[in-house]
Formats: sequence, structure tokens, C-alpha cells
Amino acid sequence: MSSKYRLYGPLGSSYHTRDFHQWVLLFPDGDKLTLSRKRYAVMAAKTVLARGGDIRIFEETVMRTILPSDEVREDSFRIEITERVKLEMEAERINN
Repeated sequence: MSSKYRLYGPLGSSYHTRDFHQWVLLFPDGDKLTLSRKRYAVMAAKTVLARGGDIRIFEETVMRTILPSDEVREDSFRIEITERVKLEMEAERINN
């Protein structure tokens, strides 16, 4: 299997970098569930929302970089997609 690390940066001082996504479900009591498949995360969020529960869902992008000194650095950011899931549920309800 090939590595998903790519070279980024100017020639001679490039870094091996890869990025991947994970989905974080955040419950009101502070518990969080991290899933690697979007479909499962959205299904879980829809189930909780359909039962009247409160949940927030985030798409998290993690960028892992191997520096020339063989040090590994991870940076990440999150985008909240809760409203998108709610709108999708509403559209499904209208279409049925």
C-alpha cells in the first residue's frame, strides 16, 4: 500500500504532509464521539435529532506533517455541520 504523504513546499526543503477527515459528535453533557466515516456520523446525529435530543456535529480536518528534523506536527480545524444535517432532515421530511 502506498503512503498518502505528499511533498509540500519548495524543492530542497519540502515536508511530507497528509491530511485526513474525522467527524466529531458533541453531546450536551460534554461527551464526544469521534468517527472516521461521515455516513455513520450523520446517521447517528439524525437519530439523536429525530428523537428531540441536542447534538452538535463537526467535520474535523487533521493535517499531519513530518518536519526535516523527523518531528511530527499535527494541526487541525473543525467546521460545524449541524445545520446542514438539520436542513437535510427537513428536505427528506418534505419529500416523503
